[in-house]
Amino acid sequence: MEALLGLPWYFYCVGITAFLLTMAGVVIYMVIQSRLEKEEERQEQAMKSGQGLAPVQHPEPLHAWIKMACAPLDDGQSWAEMTPQQAQNMLRNDWSIMGGPLLEQCLMQLGSAPPSAWNEVRLLRVALAGWRAGYIDIGKMWAGVRPIAQRLQSRHASFESVWLEYLVGYRQWARLPPDGSMDDMKTMERRQKIEQWKARPPLVDFRASL
Repeated sequence: MEALLGLPWYFYCVGITAFLLTMAGVVIYMVIQSRLEKEEERQEQAMKSGQGLAPVQHPEPLHAWIKMACAPLDDGQSWAEMTPQQAQNMLRNDWSIMGGPLLEQCLMQLGSAPPSAWNEVRLLRVALAGWRAGYIDIGKMWAGVRPIAQRLQSRHASFESVWLEYLVGYRQWARLPPDGSMDDMKTMERRQKIEQWKARPPLVDFRASL
């Protein structure tokens, strides 16, 4: 004790400073560690809920144009913005698609079918859902749907024209009279949606450069 009392005053200052710095370092480390643990927990919860960690990349105006082309079917929503589970359920239930090879096969069949809104709108929806389900690379998906949208755009004068041609294809597929005199409930609902979307400002101009 006497030896300590005999030390110069600045030795005490150094000791106290070192102690305070050590304590501050411990506190900072605990705060950082706590934040890292919370961020890791948040990311795990996001993954479990089907949300991606990075922002979804949707090229515009292409994405908005596809939304409009599919509006009577999806009410202006996009399968590229649904959860992976929703996209997987739709592909499995409506198309019997449960993985990349089946998705590729379906897209090839739709892409090689005679040009019509019935085939091309369905291809757009399946492709976007396929990416969201995790069955196709995002770059490959957008590169594949762009020429399909451009082909629709070149053949039609408006979104309404696309929608009506889709109904023609559906009636033929469902073996319904082409004049709409015996439309089923689904077709009548889509006709109502067409009327609703005709009265709304479009999400994007039909002649936008895609």
